[in-house]
Amino acid sequence: PYSTESFRSFVGYSPEKLVSDEACRRLAMRSYEHGKKLAPDCDSVVGLACSAALAKAGDERPDRLHRAYLAFQTKDRTYSIVANLPHLGREVEEKLIAQLIIQLLGKACEIDSTWLSSYDTAILSEVNDVTATPELVDLLHRKVKYIFPHAKYTFPRSNLSLDGRIILSSSLNPIHEGHVEMARIAEELYEQKVLYELSIQNARKPSLDYVDIQNR
Repeated sequence: PYSTESFRSFVGYSPEKLVSDEACRRLAMRSYEHGKKLAPDCDSVVGLACSAALAKAGDERPDRLHRAYLAFQTKDRTYSIVANLPHLGREVEEKLIAQLIIQLLGKACEIDSTWLSSYDTAILSEVNDVTATPELVDLLHRKVKYIFPHAKYTFPRSNLSLDGRIILSSSLNPIHEGHVEMARIAEELYEQKVLYELSIQNARKPSLDYVDIQNR
């Protein structure tokens, strides 16, 4: 990402760091959602992304890290890796990243699932690999309005009434004292427990991916 404005235009916001696992997964999710708009009936859409800081032309700090984050988003999976590159020069590093992107696409399409093991773990390591449950897949693709992942509930949820319940809806990134205080006040006023709703979709930003949902 060479332009913060370009990233913001495509993804909808600017992350704290453009070269990061978070930023790369956001790019992958936005790409996936765009693909689904173009092919809404296709179940094999892949959103693929790379965010990298490679060798600079001319002088650079000897301690500057050369690093690339790569990710893909599919219907039911979020996957990401990080490549910590030795200082090999711009051309060599670009060729290596291009090769990784092609191999990552193969993994997303389930052509080759063993390619990661062929790289030195000091250079390439897996960051996230989350496969969603069928209920979560339906939620992301708006086939259901909500699910209850808490263990005390069981699927299906269609007969569960939320009438009269207090729901605090947020992206919870992260849950903080403000959320807790609002819930406490509401519980005191209405004498019932507040339900937290993790809102996975946003009008301006990409949907939360399966890694975000699992972590929150």
